[in-house]
Amino acid sequence: MQSHASRHVASEFLVDRHPDLSPPFPAGVIKDEIAEAYGRRSVRKLIDVLSLPAAELSDNERAHALRVLLGMMTTQEQKLDAISESACATLTVLVDGYLHAEVLQLSCNALDSLAQVRQGRVAIVECGGIVALNAALETSPLAAGGALRTFTGSADGVKLLGSFLEPVVPSLATMVDRQPADEQGMRACINAVEAMARLSSTDEGILSCLEHLVPQCLVRLAHRCLVGDYKFQKDLNACYEAVAGCMEQIAHHNYGKNALLEAGAIPVIGGMLDAARFHPETVRKASAALMSVSVDKECKLPIIESCGSTLVRLLRSSDAAYAANARATLVSCAEHLPARSAITALVSIADQEALLFRGPLPPAPPDFRYKVTLPYKTGDEAVA
Repeated sequence: MQSHASRHVASEFLVDRHPDLSPPFPAGVIKDEIAEAYGRRSVRKLIDVLSLPAAELSDNERAHALRVLLGMMTTQEQKLDAISESACATLTVLVDGYLHAEVLQLSCNALDSLAQVRQGRVAIVECGGIVALNAALETSPLAAGGALRTFTGSADGVKLLGSFLEPVVPSLATMVDRQPADEQGMRACINAVEAMARLSSTDEGILSCLEHLVPQCLVRLAHRCLVGDYKFQKDLNACYEAVAGCMEQIAHHNYGKNALLEAGAIPVIGGMLDAARFHPETVRKASAALMSVSVDKECKLPIIESCGSTLVRLLRSSDAAYAANARATLVSCAEHLPARSAITALVSIADQEALLFRGPLPPAPPDFRYKVTLPYKTGDEAVA
C-alpha cells in the first residue's frame, strides 16, 4: 500500500513485518527520555533520571523531570512509593548542591509534598534534608519555608525538629527580616512565622524563639503590615493571623509574656485587632494572645492603656469566642488597681456587673505600693 508520503511504504503482508526483539526494559537509564513509565516503575524511572550527574542531564531537563514527579505524587500511595525509592535522599542532594533557581524550588516543593506523610518526615531527617532546607532559606525562601512549615504541621514533625532548633529558628527569623515588599516575600514570611508558631508548641521551641529574639521579629513584621510596605498586599490578613498565632503560642510561657511586653507587642496586638476586625481567625488568636499575656502583673496596665477600648468592643460582640477572650482579659487586668481604675473609665458600673463580672463588683485590689518599715529593735528601744 502506497501512502501519501512518497518515501514511505507500508506493507500489509506478515512477511514484511519484523517483530521488535529488543528487551522490554532497558538495562540502564535512558538519559534523553523523561516520561511516565507504567505501574510502579513510574517513580523509579524519574528518580533514576534525577540521580544523573550534572554533566549528563541539563538543568532544564532536570526541572522538567521534577515537574513530572510532582504531578505524580498526588496520593499517599505514590508518596510512599517515592519514599521507598529513596526520593528524599535524591531531592536532598538537589537542594544542597544545585544553584539553578527552578531546580532548587521544585526540589523543595517535592520535599514539601513528601513531608505530608510520617514516613517522609522520618526519611527527610535521616538523609539530612532539614539541614539542606535550612540552607536553602537564603536562596529559595518561599519553597524552603513552605517545606519547613509542612514538616512542623504534626506533633511528630515538631519532635523530629527538636534537635535542629538551633539552626532552624534563627534562620527563619533572619529570613523574615530580609524579605522584599512583594507578594512572594509576604508568603515566605507567612510560611516562616507559621513554622515558628508550630515549633513554639513546646517549651524548648519557645525558649529557642526567645533566645533568638523572635518576639522582636514578629513586632517588626506586624509594623510592616500595619503601617509599612506590606500594608496593601493581598495576603495581609493571613500575615496578621500568622503573627497573632505565633504570639499566642509564645505567650503561653512565663518568659514569653515578659518578652512580648519588652518587645512592644501589646500595642501591636491592639493594632491588629482593629485592622483585621473582619477577619475572624486573626481576632480570635490576637485576643487569645492578650488573654495569655494579661496573667503577668506587669502587663495588666499596658493592656488596658493600649487595647482597652478594643477589648470593650469585643466584650459587646455577638461572637462568643471574642466576648469570652475579652472578658477573661479584662477580668485578669482588673486585679491590678490602676488597671481597674482605667476599666471603670471605659465601662460603666452596670455594664461591669452585667457583662464583665456577671454579678456584684469584687472588692478593689490592693495596689502594693505602700511603703512599710518594720522595727529593727525590740522592747523600749524599738525604732520604726
